[in-house]
Amino acid sequence: MIIDGMSKAEIVESIEHDIYDLSHRLHKTVIPKLRRLLVKSKKKQIKKWDKYRCHFNDYLAVCVINKKKHELSIVNYHQTSIGLRFVAPYEGLGNWSFYNAHFISRYRERMKLDIEDPLEVAVTFFMRNEGFKNSHTEKRGNKLYSLASINDGITLGYKQEDIYTWNTFVEKSMLTKNQARIDGRSILDNKAINIKEAFD
Repeated sequence: MIIDGMSKAEIVESIEHDIYDLSHRLHKTVIPKLRRLLVKSKKKQIKKWDKYRCHFNDYLAVCVINKKKHELSIVNYHQTSIGLRFVAPYEGLGNWSFYNAHFISRYRERMKLDIEDPLEVAVTFFMRNEGFKNSHTEKRGNKLYSLASINDGITLGYKQEDIYTWNTFVEKSMLTKNQARIDGRSILDNKAINIKEAFD
């Protein structure tokens, strides 16, 4: 069970125990139902989310089903002293991603969402942004600062070992010239972009 004050490594360890069990459960129950629903409907794709509990921890699961394949994203959420935090395992960058409460409130504000509940804001974020397009990490002082482009803009944060912590979000219309270039082409092939300029 995840409690406030646990280290990120402890949280990851706790979630790892749950992911296999919850994924197995959803593949046996939810995904077959959605496949049958897709066959009966005229839609090309079905996207559905729901809340689940596994070993006393809480999760959002986003299922995307089309005729060829299905994708299942499982995101943990838990309460901290400063609000809800969301943890997504191996979210396209091969590492774990932590999204703090400030990130979710910035996403709501900058996407102009008329949604009060942080959980529903997070659901909107994960439904609209299924993964990272590209990313860049650069050392400044003692920290590895990171940015990644997603469908709605870019995420900004830092990396420590195998964990990204995303602190804030910048919507596409707010991007500076340098940030827009990050969204438009591969960051890793564009070393001319200084991460300080991207964060400023």
